[in-house]
Amino acid sequence: MTIIIALSHDEGVTIGCDGLAASGGEVFSHKVRKWFQNKSGLWIGLSGAWEAKGILESIDQIKPWEYCGALRNELQEVEHWHPSQQDGEIPWWDINLLLCDGFAVWEATGALLPIQIDHGEFSAIGSGHKFGLGAMCEASTYIASPEGIVSKGLEAAMHYDPNCGGVPWFRTITREAPGE
Repeated sequence: MTIIIALSHDEGVTIGCDGLAASGGEVFSHKVRKWFQNKSGLWIGLSGAWEAKGILESIDQIKPWEYCGALRNELQEVEHWHPSQQDGEIPWWDINLLLCDGFAVWEATGALLPIQIDHGEFSAIGSGHKFGLGAMCEASTYIASPEGIVSKGLEAAMHYDPNCGGVPWFRTITREAPGE
């Protein structure tokens, strides 16, 4: 379980995550960085299905729609990654992503269809997402810096969700706006 958060602002996007890696009650690490970058520069925050990280990193797309389309195609080719699907429904994987190009944030859950998060809005995925979102919303009333707001979101999720923990990580990603 995890907390992965992002906040777009005028200077870029501040991203963060907890550092706990655990499965079945066994802790593997307290310093896992759950955000990583593909070859095109797209930042990917991963919640669930950590064994798919190699596939996620290998897709060389910067645009979220193209990235998610390529990811769906790749996952359908891997034998143990067949999606859940009922007749008449779209495929559904046990993967939740936040995507960031330094200017905007997209959320892509099980169907891997990215939805752009409005500029200045908070975004979070993982088991601690409600604690993180609530804390960021409250912190934004008295903290001006995006890093401070994201830090409070991580702190709350790690305090109140027993499945979040380890060493928190965050940074601000910048990139020129499209057309500039």
